[in-house]
Amino acid sequence: MSRPSLAALRSRCLKPDPQRLGNWFARRIVRPAALRVTWLILPTGCSAHAVTLMALLAAMGATLLSAQGNTACLALAALAWHLWYVLDHVDGQVARWRGTATLDGTQLDYLMHHTVNLLLPCGVGWGLFTQSGNSRWLLLAAVWGWGLLLLGLQHDARYKAFVQRFKLLHGELRLVGGGGGRPAPPTPMPRHPLRGMIWLARKLCEPPGLLGLLTAAGCLGLYWPRAGTAALQAALIVLGPTSLLLAAADIVRSVRAEACEREFARWFAPAAGQQLSFEKGYYFVRPEEERCSPPARACLPALPAPLPEPKPRSASSAAGTVAASGGRWTAASHAHN
Repeated sequence: MSRPSLAALRSRCLKPDPQRLGNWFARRIVRPAALRVTWLILPTGCSAHAVTLMALLAAMGATLLSAQGNTACLALAALAWHLWYVLDHVDGQVARWRGTATLDGTQLDYLMHHTVNLLLPCGVGWGLFTQSGNSRWLLLAAVWGWGLLLLGLQHDARYKAFVQRFKLLHGELRLVGGGGGRPAPPTPMPRHPLRGMIWLARKLCEPPGLLGLLTAAGCLGLYWPRAGTAALQAALIVLGPTSLLLAAADIVRSVRAEACEREFARWFAPAAGQQLSFEKGYYFVRPEEERCSPPARACLPALPAPLPEPKPRSASSAAGTVAASGGRWTAASHAHN
């Protein structure tokens, strides 16, 4: 198999609007680097699933290196974490080039992400424990991993709740494409001091921030081992409780605002003249004329209007744009005992 040109890869393998969406590190450094790795991998016939597993192996290797407790291994671990992040972009590029992008691949990728959320803190904490013999670093690593896992699982749990409702649904709901939101550029740092600190804490809990911290600690440790160790200790002391507090605050705020219910209402809507109601453990799509009679039946809140959808750029591409930018599809689901 001949290698395609980099220009062909850019036009086909990158996600939509790659110069605007995603963090700065991914836009400027990782995606271009991943594109060149994709260029090398494609002739080998390696599948996207195999690349995802390679990324997981890189993360596991980085964890083992971090756990050794010496500065040289920490620097190598930082390199291995950067390799993981590049391969995490390569698998999607390979899938888009081969036309094999599927929900199964996305699921495997998400599972790998959640695994990494646990591996990274465990490696750092075990390395500090190896150096000092103090078990508090293991406890802080567990707290850090728990916080990162909760931050990453919130949307996954929300959409699992959506599917659980579908399994109990009798009737049909319309899927409003983009109704719950679309990918958007990262938000800039707020000017308010407190909000700016929270924004920065969130960024440090994302992969680019974590990789930056590990890289800085690894490089510092090569020339000044005590400073590298102190940097890791400070990161664990600060980010462990901070990540858990951020996750707890997000969960509390989401539950109080009924964010899951509201987002479901933006994605899925009954047809005109119908309403979604809950009765005896099941959900029913019924005509609005049928009034609710609690406690046997409870009508769910009125559905808000869907978000406005972008118009097609040209008449020649209008047919393809409608499906991708907010056309309504009908999806039926029936409950089974």
